[in-house]
Amino acid sequence: MGEKYFALYRKYRPRKFCDVVGQENIIKTLVNQIKLNRISHAYLFCGTRGTGKTSVAKIFAMALNCFENKKNNLAEPCFNCTSCQDILNKKDMNVIEIDAASNNGVDNIREIRDEVKYPPVNAKYKIYIIDEVHMLSSGAFNALLKTLEEPPEHVIFILATTEPQKIPVTIISRCQRFDFKRIKKDKMFAAIKKYMAEEKINIDDDAVNYVIYLSDGAMRDALSILDQVIAFYFDEKIDLKKVIEITGAADDSFCCEFLNCFCEKNLNKILEMINKIVFGGKEISQFVYNLVLFLRDKLVLINSNGDGEILSLWEERLINLNKCNLDFDMQMDLLKMFLELLSELKYAIDEKIALEAKCIKFLFEKKNVDGFEKKEPEKKILNKENVKPEEKNNRENDIVDKKKLDDVLKKMIFNADGLLKEILIGAKIINVKENIIYIKAENESKKKLLDERKDKVKNLLENEIDLMNLDLKFVCEKKNNSEQKNFFDEKEFDAKIKKINMDVKIED
Repeated sequence: MGEKYFALYRKYRPRKFCDVVGQENIIKTLVNQIKLNRISHAYLFCGTRGTGKTSVAKIFAMALNCFENKKNNLAEPCFNCTSCQDILNKKDMNVIEIDAASNNGVDNIREIRDEVKYPPVNAKYKIYIIDEVHMLSSGAFNALLKTLEEPPEHVIFILATTEPQKIPVTIISRCQRFDFKRIKKDKMFAAIKKYMAEEKINIDDDAVNYVIYLSDGAMRDALSILDQVIAFYFDEKIDLKKVIEITGAADDSFCCEFLNCFCEKNLNKILEMINKIVFGGKEISQFVYNLVLFLRDKLVLINSNGDGEILSLWEERLINLNKCNLDFDMQMDLLKMFLELLSELKYAIDEKIALEAKCIKFLFEKKNVDGFEKKEPEKKILNKENVKPEEKNNRENDIVDKKKLDDVLKKMIFNADGLLKEILIGAKIINVKENIIYIKAENESKKKLLDERKDKVKNLLENEIDLMNLDLKFVCEKKNNSEQKNFFDEKEFDAKIKKINMDVKIED
């Protein structure tokens, strides 16, 4: 029977402090605490996945109970004493690992509270490593609180989490907090090249850089991707193309070509390329995410004066980024669109249709799309210079149509925000006379507010009708006769006055 196989991230999991990649400040602090015997009763390890939280917790626990390093005033575990051997073989009773995701109840914490009173067996400390501690219930946190504040001298708690914001402040304040950072690209590159040399795997630098790019600073993710690629291309040289094929990501040249179609306004080609993605077995969500990353890198590259070293990009990526012909505004618009689409795809019934619809909408919002012509929304024009006298009354009647005015106002209210929206809710567009649009406010104070915001109201109205040579005037219910006369026709005004000034007889 052959030797048992271990996944790469398990095989190269750090066993000593010196093996940990990219967390030098944390390691130095923990090593000094061991050497100076300044051990805290509780630690909180925070950070994203795959940065070494649990690994460092196990090394720290092993070092604290190691017999040999105390004799030699060293911090690293010896791996030879009975304590180290028991921990390696998972037989040690003094280092207890708890998964808070599956043991998150009050009863689980009560068991710990009852156990801590008993001293360790043939060791100095009893150490509890609670992984994913943010998954504990509020009741469990409350049960842990008192024990964490004043534990027995022989007990140490090491809490690990990816979401420290979910942990109560009362827990955090009782721990020494260490934030594990994403591993830097140069350190990951050196470590992965070392591991691949030990595995006797021939891999290109561009392929390693792309794996690092996908892993986003998490060593475990990088090694898991490499494990999959090595298994498929066993005894073959691994290049960038093979990594892209296995991970299901879109090729950089494909992303570049797809984005250039927006610049060319070539809708047919965009739809063909989306079909190619689907029938090639790739995920639409992964493709959209690749486009977001590509656009982000393009923006950073442009604004860093073409310095690819800032992004630590591979050669093929830089070539395709430079081939992308989008201008700045188009890049920002597309980036915004694809970011919105990423969140919408989680709830989409058909991801392909969602992407196609977004692309079609985007192109139709731009003018002169190949094979299509966007119709501008019809706007009513009132212009003394280009409207014939005999047509003027008909044009005014069109725009004064009550239903039309109500629709215009509704759209204005929808597009407005803040205080202006509240003011417009009670207002009405009541007439258009002599190239003046009259808007009636609810009262004098709201009229005054509208007067102050006349330009903003004008901008909202311009979205619905053409305001060429038109002006706005705000009125309200309480107006004197002279101002009302400017608004009404004379006959109309006299008729209204007669209705109001009725003779009233007062009987004794």
